[in-house]
Amino acid sequence: YYGAISDCDAALEINPFLPKVYYCRGIAYRQLGDLENSTLDLKKSLEFDPNNLNTSCLMIENMIRLKKNDEALISCNNLIEEYPSHVNTYILRSQIYLSQQDTTLALMDLDSAIVHNKFADLPYAIRGMIRYNQKDYTSALQDLNDAIRLNLFRADYFGNRAIIKMNLNDLRGSMQDFDQAIEMDKLNPNSYFNRSLLRAMVGDENRALEDLNTAIALEPDNYNAYFQRAILEYKLGEYKKSIADYTLI
Repeated sequence: YYGAISDCDAALEINPFLPKVYYCRGIAYRQLGDLENSTLDLKKSLEFDPNNLNTSCLMIENMIRLKKNDEALISCNNLIEEYPSHVNTYILRSQIYLSQQDTTLALMDLDSAIVHNKFADLPYAIRGMIRYNQKDYTSALQDLNDAIRLNLFRADYFGNRAIIKMNLNDLRGSMQDFDQAIEMDKLNPNSYFNRSLLRAMVGDENRALEDLNTAIALEPDNYNAYFQRAILEYKLGEYKKSIADYTLI
């Protein structure tokens, strides 16, 4: 990425009116985690190519990650006013509303996104987790079913649906979804942690312990995993290990 930035710098020295070069440099900065410079370059690109929706959405994403929500909200409102059927902008604005704890407006935007494109998976997935947090598990499950029907390649969708099924007491279906999530993404500690809870719930403590060991190996600072492992170790009579884990919490 540093090489790409250097090349873009050289190109802009020759011709400072190239929106694609500003865009490319903005993406390179973004990949390096330099969201401030990324945002500046994306804004510059939009000066020369103001109708580029992809650039606009990336710039708004940067603003959200930088917690510049007021500025991001203004950009979303302007974009929706000009392009009222652009699905990604509704999704981005819903994220801003969620950060402000306004689930009502967030749900309205996600509903609008689905109206404009019923084949977009992400609005269903986000709406499903809002409904899950509202303890509307039946509606949440329907949304995650729709998200997975539209996109079978998101491990997090299966993991989230597994959690919803746990709350609906569909333990077999939940286990199948956790297994699928882990098969698709073997490096996500949350999937192992959550599956361990389910395995402990059905009395499979030894395999639950295996999942917790994996979760901790992937995320050594996961203190919830240490706590759960300490509980399981105590139940299994491994008292010294249990005490050792408690001391790490």
